[in-house]
Amino acid sequence: MTQRDLRTPHRLLPEQLRWACDPKTFPFKTTAELKADEVIVGQDRAVRALELALTIQQPGYNVYISGPVGTGRTTYARKKVQAVAAAKPAPPDWCYVYNFQQPDQPAALSPPSGSGVKFRKDIDELMDELKDAIRKVFASETFETRRRELVQSFEQRIADVWQELETKADGAGRSLWRADHPGAVQPAPGGAAERDHPPRPRAARGSGRSGAQGPDHRA
Repeated sequence: MTQRDLRTPHRLLPEQLRWACDPKTFPFKTTAELKADEVIVGQDRAVRALELALTIQQPGYNVYISGPVGTGRTTYARKKVQAVAAAKPAPPDWCYVYNFQQPDQPAALSPPSGSGVKFRKDIDELMDELKDAIRKVFASETFETRRRELVQSFEQRIADVWQELETKADGAGRSLWRADHPGAVQPAPGGAAERDHPPRPRAARGSGRSGAQGPDHRA
């Protein structure tokens, strides 16, 4: 058999060298009827995998999608997830509030769906009201009266303590005197302790120098 005879059974006609697309196989008349976020070209396996993943109701499952940039994978996946979520009951909101016991671990609150925004707005309004109320309290006559009473109460307690200390010091032959710095103790004039330990001179007020002065070198 010659070489020509071998090729004859495999010979193709000109019309067999071209593939023709039958428009009847498409469920649309023009591509204008298609939405870009509803189809993803050449990813039939990925589409089936995503549809299966979205039917799993057990916790602990995740979906990982990868592929070349510009294939529409993110838009398609988001569209599918939103469609599934729209058919299910709305999940609760999540709000994180300050934890006074553990400041580095905010407390999580889960109010009903849609109420999280209102809760945040109510908290903002409450903070504004508290700031205004506290400012008014500090400026009120009642607060000032109470403040004076507390100051006078502490001053009276200090006076009572000093009175008690002075009484005990007199009984021990000592005397107390008060200055800007913490109180100092010196022997009482004429007491027995005075003969053993003469009183030290007090520091001069308004000066950093000691009350004991050296010889006078003035002419």
